[in-house]
Amino acid sequence: MKRVRSHHLLAACILLTYLAFLTKTYYWDGVLFSLNIEGTYERRVSPTALFHPNHLLYSALGYVIFSALKWIWPALRAITVLQISNVLFSVAAGYVLFVIARRILGGNAMPILCWVLFASGATWWKFSTDADSYVISVLFLLLSAFFLLGKKPRIILAALCHTAAMLFHELAIFTYFPVLAWILLEPRSPISKRIAVALGYVAGTGALVTAAYWICYEQASHRTYPTLL
Repeated sequence: MKRVRSHHLLAACILLTYLAFLTKTYYWDGVLFSLNIEGTYERRVSPTALFHPNHLLYSALGYVIFSALKWIWPALRAITVLQISNVLFSVAAGYVLFVIARRILGGNAMPILCWVLFASGATWWKFSTDADSYVISVLFLLLSAFFLLGKKPRIILAALCHTAAMLFHELAIFTYFPVLAWILLEPRSPISKRIAVALGYVAGTGALVTAAYWICYEQASHRTYPTLL
C-alpha cells in the first residue's frame, strides 16, 4: 500500500478543519455576491450585477459553480457554495506555497511549517471560510510567483496568472511592484532585455485586464457602473 505523504495528510487536515468551521460572521460583500448570484439564477436580477468593478469575475465564477450544483442540491445557498469554493482555493494556495518553499528551502519539514503558519493565520483562515474574493486572487498570485521562481522563469504563464488575480480582485495590481523588481534585478540577462521584459509584462497584463473590463462595461448598465473602465 502506498504511503500517504505528509503534505497530502496536511492538506486533508486543513480541508476538513476549514469545512468544519465555516464562518457565520460574513463580510457584507460576500452576502451581496451571494444575493446577486441567486437573483441572477432566478432571473430577478440582471446578469450584469455579477460583474463588480472591484472583483470583476468572482461572482461570475460563483454563478457558474452555483448553477452546476443547484441541479444536484436544490436547497443549496450561493453563500455556502462560495464558502466551500474558498476552502478548496485556500488549500490549493497553501499547497502552491509549500511547493515554492520546498523549491527554495529544500526538504519537507520547513516547507510544511511554512504551510501550517500560512494556513493557521487568523486573517487567512477567516477569508478561507468566508465568501470573499481574496482567496482565489491570492492563489493566482502564488501561481505567478511559482512560475517566476523556477530555474527557467516562465514569464508568460506568470503574467497570465497575475492577470487572473487582478480580474478576481483589483488589489492584485500591487503585485506589479515585487514582480517588476524581480524582473529588473534578476542578474542572468542583460539590463536591456530585463527592461524590455518588464515593459512587455506591464503592457501585456494591462491590455488583457483592460480588454476584460471593456467587454464587461459594454454589457453593463452605464447607470450602475458609469466609470467601470
